[in-house]
Amino acid sequence: MKKLHKIVLNFKDIVKFKKLKNFSCPFKQISFEEFRAVKLFFQNEKYEDPTYYDEEYAYLEEEDKKNWSRFFHINTVEQWGDWHSLASVYEDKEKEENKKKYKRPKHKKKIVIRKKK
Repeated sequence: MKKLHKIVLNFKDIVKFKKLKNFSCPFKQISFEEFRAVKLFFQNEKYEDPTYYDEEYAYLEEEDKKNWSRFFHINTVEQWGDWHSLASVYEDKEKEENKKKYKRPKHKKKIVIRKKK
């Protein structure tokens, strides 16, 4: 029986793995700022073999090739038969972060206005 080894690494170190197609970790423990830094690195990266991740890369228009990133092609679901990209996990975290920022303050006391008869 094969033993699976757990590797401990900083989340930002995943960009060093050039042939990473599947990645899973407790994403809730990663701060939004750290996730954003990783996203920016992936966006600025000039990956040398995009066809490893995207078989249709050669057919993309030039503008799409400029904006291409492996960030959208790394699967994060533990059951590898399903698909949820690293970019979609980032978007979920971004929505959570925005909810925190723009959450309406709750009023402690309700004000009841009654009409006079």
